[in-house]
Amino acid sequence: MPITEIQQLLWGWLEKRLDGDSITRLRDQTRHIKKQINPRFFFTAFSLVTRFVKKDPLDLTAEELAEAHRLAPGWCPKDWQLDEAARACFLLSLPSQNTAPYIEILNKTFAAADLSESLALTKALPLLPFAELHLERARLALRSNIKTVFNALALNNPYPCRVFDDPTWNQMILKAIFIGTSLNEIYGKAERANATLKTMLIDFAREREKAGRPVDPELWQCVELCQQREVLP
Repeated sequence: MPITEIQQLLWGWLEKRLDGDSITRLRDQTRHIKKQINPRFFFTAFSLVTRFVKKDPLDLTAEELAEAHRLAPGWCPKDWQLDEAARACFLLSLPSQNTAPYIEILNKTFAAADLSESLALTKALPLLPFAELHLERARLALRSNIKTVFNALALNNPYPCRVFDDPTWNQMILKAIFIGTSLNEIYGKAERANATLKTMLIDFAREREKAGRPVDPELWQCVELCQQREVLP
């Protein structure tokens, strides 16, 4: 994945939407982050970014979204905020040549994150190097009882499709249906459809029907995708 190009794309979006003083502060902090792993400086910059970058919608155009998908297939940051884009710039600026300290600082950032920081971290997962090494953090978002955190992982985010094994993927789909998250914006539904998921969804639907509870039509659409997948050569 072209990380440098993604950074340039993020900077282009921010420069169109922020004032000069905010961009200057972001640039200065990013240069400092790039020099070396400095946990204290990074934690402070990541946490305090909202002092000069608002939590307003990024509000990308159709052309900007198309460019995002071109650089990282499946990435659709249509619901991103300005502060999340700025934090993604910080994350992509962290030196990652030495894997151990890089992963350590990310793990500590995840562990100390408040809600808005957790959303930014989770949305940025598909952009970060060493995708497999972030799997446990993604699983924590999957298990979260905060719907916005779960949705940050599940919706418009190609990380689950690229990295999750079938049991974890199936768990995500079933939880989305259970908590009322629409499946329409889950990337890779057709690609990751599988026979076990079909059985899980049908069993869940039967339980709902026995209890006299409605079954979301999207469940049956997902079952159909699984059936189509089964007949592929």
